[in-house]
Amino acid sequence: MARKAFLIHHDFREQVEDLSNEQLGELFRAILNYEIDNKLPLFTDKELKIAFKFIKINLDSTNQKYEEICEKRKRAGAIGGKQRVANQANASKDKQRVANQANTNTNTNTSTNTNNDNKKESIKEKGDGEVNSPTPLEQKKDKKTEYIKLVQASNLSTKVQEQILEWLEYKKWKYAEVGIKSLLTTVAKNVEKYGETAVCAVIVESMGNMWQGICWDKLDKKELKYEPKGIQRDYDAE
Repeated sequence: MARKAFLIHHDFREQVEDLSNEQLGELFRAILNYEIDNKLPLFTDKELKIAFKFIKINLDSTNQKYEEICEKRKRAGAIGGKQRVANQANASKDKQRVANQANTNTNTNTSTNTNNDNKKESIKEKGDGEVNSPTPLEQKKDKKTEYIKLVQASNLSTKVQEQILEWLEYKKWKYAEVGIKSLLTTVAKNVEKYGETAVCAVIVESMGNMWQGICWDKLDKKELKYEPKGIQRDYDAE
């Protein structure tokens, strides 16, 4: 179902605060084209590429929730309509069934009901200690929720957290819990050494090249390009 509007999250301000007015205008036009025509931008500006990827995560998440709500309402309406038709078609059969049961011998009913009650009690006792195991889909959903909580509980900035979540989505959440913790530790160390922009760029490049893992060794090759603010080196001495 087509939407007539979309949300601009407060977090967007942090992701675009370093952009110029010209860059911001180009980014906003790209967001409109993506939301209205589902058209991905072809930026040549790396800052705009990274900013759009962060914003796209929230846009896609909001759109997915909207589609899920519409689909649930559609299914509920269809089920309700079918149920009303079925109830009307079976009304006469239900009345006849009640009449037949009323004419059944009382002793037979009593014996049958007693046997049925015993069977139900036996089944109930047998099932008291059993616990239904979650389905694979429920397990995956629970694991995804738990990993999102781990990422959000880290000391990393919102920008870096969203990039990590995009990487996990790209990997289809195929991480063990210890793997998530190790990833967060590695990201934190690299952010401290190279800065957020460099770390995010390497993760984006790894996804763009469809690599199985994040190529952290590229940070050393890009160290001069992504030098964090506030750190100066005596490159002549090196």
